[in-house]
Amino acid sequence: MTEKIGKTVAEARKVLAMLSKSLSNSFKKGFVLRKKGEPLCEELERGIYRCSNAYESELVALYTIENADVRIDELAYTDFLNHLKRYISTIIPPGCYLITLSRIGLVNVDRYLSHIDSKLQMKIVELEQDKANTRLRASIENLLEVRKRVLSGVIPVEISNTIAIVCKDLSIYRESLAKVPKLAKQILNISMKSVRAPIIAAQIINFR
Repeated sequence: MTEKIGKTVAEARKVLAMLSKSLSNSFKKGFVLRKKGEPLCEELERGIYRCSNAYESELVALYTIENADVRIDELAYTDFLNHLKRYISTIIPPGCYLITLSRIGLVNVDRYLSHIDSKLQMKIVELEQDKANTRLRASIENLLEVRKRVLSGVIPVEISNTIAIVCKDLSIYRESLAKVPKLAKQILNISMKSVRAPIIAAQIINFR
């Protein structure tokens, strides 16, 4: 069993390496290092930056996705990312463009299983008090299925995403960017949290 898990981990690492390379190529494709000087970015309001160099100025809004989870047995991660980008593209201001930055890493299996076991125990206790709760019963069944898959050799992964929206430096775009998280929640049921990282904003502008 140990040998099987070891082989599975090795295979998973190879897949993640290939995927990371693919995501890196997707990000770089069509983007050329600018020769106009390093941009300087100042935070206008939480997560929204004005990045300027000697030639032009642009707005960059950075967000993380908080409620877009992927099942651990889902293999088409790039499909997920493309869908996510397509959804959010529907609410960004016209004339702006969207960049999705993603990081994928393996999760510690023992800690993951321990977390699932803790959730199962709590939900089973709740179900004993409310045996007619079908939603709770379905949640327990889902956790048991996930636990079964992990024990069979499926390696859980953690995906973190950062969304960058780039617009011209106009006041109308600044107002629109501030409304993006609210629209994402109301229309798409996606929770977005502002990212306070001027270095990332500068890197986004520097590669176009």
